Amino acid sequence: MAAALGSDVPFFIHETPAARVYGRGEIIEPVDMPPMFLVLVNPGFPSDTARAFRLLDEKRIITKELTRGHGGFGLNMKEFYNDFLDVFPEKERETYNEIISVLQSQGVLYANLSGSGATCFGIFEGEKQAQKAAQALRGKWDFVECCAKKGD
Repeated sequence: MAAALGSDVPFFIHETPAARVYGRGEIIEPVDMPPMFLVLVNPGFPSDTARAFRLLDEKRIITKELTRGHGGFGLNMKEFYNDFLDVFPEKERETYNEIISVLQSQGVLYANLSGSGATCFGIFEGEKQAQKAAQALRGKWDFVECCAKKGD
């Protein structure tokens, strides 16, 4: 029932602070995470999930056609990768990449687009570093927040 409401809903009603999520969001594999600090940045425009999946499906069809007879479908073997980042039109993609770039310049452990957008995130080891990164992003973007995942 939760999945019928949206792909993100099953994760949010599952009792785990962190998980790998597969399929359309219905396959949830809890993972242990150390304490960390997050910076969330929303550029101020919405990301239509249905459109994002349509763009992703179109890219996969093109990729499949281009790799036919060449050993498969061009699967990306990076453990943490968001396929959506590459499918958006240039202006959106540039905005996301700009936010991610600022996070990277602030010493982020990892930064990316969250799900099908529009929020980007950065994971930091320390609170001061996360607060400094958030400050570097405030003023340019509509929503910038720093939050923490505390240890158990």
